[in-house]
Amino acid sequence: MTYKDPLALRLLILLLCVLETLHTACCIHDSYAALIVNFSNPVALLYISWSAELSACIECVIVGIVQAYYSWRIWRLQQNVPTIFILFFIQLVRLAFGIRANANVIIFGEWEALKNENICKLYLYLYYSFNLVVDTLIALLLVFYLYKARAHAQRNTKKIMLKLTYYAIAAGAPTIIVAITQIITYNKSDSVTYAGLLNANVKLYANSMLLMLNARRRIARKTESDSGYSMELPRITRRDAIPRPVIEVLQESIMVHDQFGAEEHFPRIEKSASRSHELPKDYTTV
Repeated sequence: MTYKDPLALRLLILLLCVLETLHTACCIHDSYAALIVNFSNPVALLYISWSAELSACIECVIVGIVQAYYSWRIWRLQQNVPTIFILFFIQLVRLAFGIRANANVIIFGEWEALKNENICKLYLYLYYSFNLVVDTLIALLLVFYLYKARAHAQRNTKKIMLKLTYYAIAAGAPTIIVAITQIITYNKSDSVTYAGLLNANVKLYANSMLLMLNARRRIARKTESDSGYSMELPRITRRDAIPRPVIEVLQESIMVHDQFGAEEHFPRIEKSASRSHELPKDYTTV
């Protein structure tokens, strides 16, 4: 992130940082309540704390923000209306399933209910599955459009496109792997391991977005050092501007002798154009 980024993007990053801080605080409180406060009270561990419920809601919002940002990046690469419409529609469906799943968490309030109640299992499966679908689509579309743009780019631009492709894969692969692991652990395991993976996955989403944003300057510096040219246009100030031409007049006296021996002095004027601001002493600037 730099000060040159649009104000809307900077405000979005600020919102993301606030949500991440709040999510971390909820995770700390939930761990403290489970490991310290209820250390000798195993019955209390069967119930979902309010901080865990709040962290699940924040997770749904953070994932939506990051996925919407990547969708906007895809729109900037290739303004394909049907593709973006389908992608945003799937994200809205994912958000709806996420809201319903979090509502079930608040309504039932027990970890055992999330594994045994059919309504809870259905919406959690759908929420995790659509998370996986959206992440996979975003990663594939980013790689495809970057590869497509390389075909018509120059040599230096191809290097930049290749590096951006690597960053897109590095940003999307961890969230996809964790999403697959969440589905497997929720289906096969009797523990609440999937809930811990959910908290870890939120950090991956936020870090992947910051990775893509901070990679821009790193790629620009690397390209400038390799190719020897700057990717930024130089700023021209008024002092650097080319001065206007200055008309200079040289005046000399010519002595003429007529037939009666009289002398007359006639000025002879020569004009010249100069681009210098410093004039010789014999010249008068008009």
